[in-house]
Amino acid sequence: PSWVWRVPFMVSGSAVTACAIIPILYPVNFFTYANATLQVFLSYALIYACIVAYGASRVFRSENEPLEPSNAQSSFFYAFIVPNYKEDEEVLDATLSHLAAHPYSRRQFIVVLAMEEREEGVNAKAERLRKKFRPKFLEMSYSLHELIKGSECPGKASNATAAGIVLSSLCRKNRINAALVNVTVMDADTLISPRYHLRLDTQLTQWQAAGETGKVTRTIFTPYMSFVNVDSAEISMAVATTDLVWGMTQMFHITRATPIRFAVSTYSLSLDLLESTGYWEVGDAGIGEDTHEALKVFFATAGEARTMPIYETFRCQCLHSEGDGVSGFIESVRQRYKQAARHALGHIDIGYTLYKCWTCTSIPMRLRLVCILQSVEIVYWMMGVMLGWGAFLSTVIWWVAANYVNPKVCYRGGTIERVACYHDVDNAPPVDPVQHAVSVTFACVWGAVTIMQMSSAEYLSAHHLRRTPREWVRALLKWLTSPVVFIMLFMLPAVESHWTLFKREKLTYNTAPKSAGSTPASSCLDLESLDAARSKGGGAAPPSPFSGQKGGGAALSLI
Repeated sequence: PSWVWRVPFMVSGSAVTACAIIPILYPVNFFTYANATLQVFLSYALIYACIVAYGASRVFRSENEPLEPSNAQSSFFYAFIVPNYKEDEEVLDATLSHLAAHPYSRRQFIVVLAMEEREEGVNAKAERLRKKFRPKFLEMSYSLHELIKGSECPGKASNATAAGIVLSSLCRKNRINAALVNVTVMDADTLISPRYHLRLDTQLTQWQAAGETGKVTRTIFTPYMSFVNVDSAEISMAVATTDLVWGMTQMFHITRATPIRFAVSTYSLSLDLLESTGYWEVGDAGIGEDTHEALKVFFATAGEARTMPIYETFRCQCLHSEGDGVSGFIESVRQRYKQAARHALGHIDIGYTLYKCWTCTSIPMRLRLVCILQSVEIVYWMMGVMLGWGAFLSTVIWWVAANYVNPKVCYRGGTIERVACYHDVDNAPPVDPVQHAVSVTFACVWGAVTIMQMSSAEYLSAHHLRRTPREWVRALLKWLTSPVVFIMLFMLPAVESHWTLFKREKLTYNTAPKSAGSTPASSCLDLESLDAARSKGGGAAPPSPFSGQKGGGAALSLI
């Protein structure tokens, strides 16, 4: 329905307008009426910070727990779908090399490169990568997705769907049960900790032994997101802060115990679940592919599908644009703004959730209400941030008017108050000390939340990166940009995208410029120790069920 597209802007647009105009025209009244909402938001922000801190401690404990590959033959296979479009071949090479270093790679890993036919020279690039890495995996193939104009949205979802169909075809030809294939969707620059699939294999094997096949096929698994180049001097402070806040938001979503937990970028789910739900949403509604897929399978399974965090790390890259000095900084911020706008297009899921909760009556009402709250929560954060800015703005207007705009005539608000609020200063309400107290409390609590979030992010980053004193100083100083970052790289692109949705414009999927990353630090699981484990017999490759198949990728057009 058309109203699904308009819901995000109706919420965010009204919130931004109210919090930008009312504090200027009615500084006293704004504080009075925003009081209760601010208190609710502050309580929510504190809970958020505590959950993030708990999640960070879980990641730290998990990564420091001894973990070794099992020599026992698992019955599960692990497929990797890597959507990419005009990605540097060096980036893909680094990602595939990292996957190939895993002890399970030759006996359990299937890789499908999800490529776009419209990319120039894509066939040659795909064949080069397949020729180089095919011997290192159980199987490796690729799909060439041909975009169907009018019915498909360019982007990760339609591309991954094409690769998913190729993967299903491979498994059927070689008589591999789709219920035993777990599919990980990942970006082209993603480096997943080898420990992630060790834990995933252990969990699936335990459920299989206990006869809990429903959990095997109806659970989405997600690791924690961190950034491999966050300390690089080439990455602007504003971009680094934005990405770390994004990572902490993902930590919040996957750590709390709610029916739906939204993965970001990288997640794993059963091929059987993908096939039964029609893979990914290829239309405009699926542009926020990761969160939308969680919602889609939740409704498709009548609320049975769940997301489970695995507290291991996948590392991706902060956005990086070529250029030095001011021009390089401006270009990086501009590209990050475009990326944030693309992410915010996924807020169409707010309207989608409302619609599905209204129509999917087979799901218990309690679950539907929780689902609605979790989706609306996306814009609630925007409202909270704007309330904070509104409180700050009203305080400044109040203070300036009272001290510098003829305070004897107009005590609070000056000319603004006389025009907008009270024609006669004698009718103005008395000064309420509670309003001052709320302002101070808001500043203190928001500062505490920022410090807790900063501590969690830097705690995890320092765990992976060996920082110099200079890097530590830069890492802490970048958080001073957070007030501006929240407005420039979260709020504004979100409102712009919501307006795009409201107007029902054709959606576009913008890719971000990145460079080849490096292998994660040894704390994620030393790759040399994995090689040693493989040499002992843990990684020996059995005869491949694909051994009789001829080489070459699968070219596919969706119908």
